[in-house]
Amino acid sequence: MKGKMKKLVAFALAAIMVLAMGITVSAAGGSITVADTIGGETYTLYKVFDVSTGETGGYNYTIPENSPYFNWTDGSEEMVAFNEVFSASFNGGKTYVKKAEGVNDADVVTYLNNHVGSLIDTPVKTEISGADGEDVVFQVAEDGYYYVKSTVSKGAAAMVDTVTGDVTIHEKNDAPGWEGKVADDGNTYFVGDTIHYTLTYRALNYANGNKITQYVVKDTPDTGIVINPDTVQVTIGGEAPKVDLVGTLTDETGMTIKWVNNDGDFLYTAPAEIVITYDATVMDATKVGQNGIKNIATIAYNEEEPTEVEETVYMGSITINKYDGDNENTKLEATFVISDKNLDEADAKFLKYVPGDLDAEPKVADKYEWVDSIEEATKYVTENGTTTISGLKAGTYYLIETEAPDGYNLLPDAVEVKLEVPGANTNVEQDPLVYIADVANYQGGQLPSTGGIGTTIFYVVGGLLVAGAGILLITKKRMKKEQ
Repeated sequence: MKGKMKKLVAFALAAIMVLAMGITVSAAGGSITVADTIGGETYTLYKVFDVSTGETGGYNYTIPENSPYFNWTDGSEEMVAFNEVFSASFNGGKTYVKKAEGVNDADVVTYLNNHVGSLIDTPVKTEISGADGEDVVFQVAEDGYYYVKSTVSKGAAAMVDTVTGDVTIHEKNDAPGWEGKVADDGNTYFVGDTIHYTLTYRALNYANGNKITQYVVKDTPDTGIVINPDTVQVTIGGEAPKVDLVGTLTDETGMTIKWVNNDGDFLYTAPAEIVITYDATVMDATKVGQNGIKNIATIAYNEEEPTEVEETVYMGSITINKYDGDNENTKLEATFVISDKNLDEADAKFLKYVPGDLDAEPKVADKYEWVDSIEEATKYVTENGTTTISGLKAGTYYLIETEAPDGYNLLPDAVEVKLEVPGANTNVEQDPLVYIADVANYQGGQLPSTGGIGTTIFYVVGGLLVAGAGILLITKKRMKKEQ
């Protein structure tokens, strides 16, 4: 008898550690608190087995007398599934259960999640969680081995705790995940602009059954973007971290967010939203076009593989192609400024380029700024017929010719240019952020001058008329004398 009792005690201790969200309530009854719940999910309590306390402090598990188990027939689907996981034996008017030989923890978890409805007619109680992290509490009056099943979709995981009158178990069936990474001011920038990034991550205390002790965050920007580590701000559940962060976001090892204290207790109530904000500067004006400038952030928990989220920002360029309108092969030199409005519009601003110093420490990026007058604006000259302005934000620009090529008329109208952020037609042949403006000029006609034929024709005609009149007068006088 003692040998059997030792086996039953061993089985009981093993079973407590494997049943999905399962816990055993002591003889006095008590409460089961489900912590770290997911808002809006359903939690259902089942009494799986009766339990009695042995003289040595162990627990004996028996099938309740009203269980559908006793209506199953040998060879039925229900009985076959049960016998694959449990071994039942009848003794003293009770049916004792233990794990079948060779069965592991995962097998027991899978069985309960798939077959608890056939083993138990009616659940004890069902509760719907309120907000994320809000406890769900079940009061139980009877001894027993209880199983809580949730509707969280990530699968089943064992969630057990010490067997006492009042116990707490943790939702472990979900997994942490990204909620987003955004550039707060949009996705198109001038070179030299500051990008305000925000990372948002839904953190949990468990991931697929495993306790989480830390999260490690890294950010790997593309060339052309430089992150300012001094701007990094972290909140967890809307509050500052409870312990100091380790490392830096841009380090090779990343920034570590500790999730438990030195005693292994959780520092935060899950789910908890990790929000990380930081600034970066667009340093390089050469990465223009629909491929954009990418920035990849990763988060890993424990020793798991990191998951990533990517944000792409864009810049554009304008190339002015200046040529003779009557002969496209003749390239011309002209001077332009760039405005944000057409010539006939009021309050126009003009683009000014301010060079930086990439060799300085810290680096100083090139940048653009809008000024009030053409005199202050940067003049772009089409050498050999072309000039390119890179590192521009998407938008509408106007090219205003301020000096025409020698012998050519000044353009009377501004040239409108639109740079557009790529959409569904990304990778189309014509890059919407790389604009080539073909601008033709025509030679002007020569006006009359005192050194040319100008008034001479009038003198010649006048002289001829006077001479003609004189000849006519002389002829008339001769005709009168002859008469």
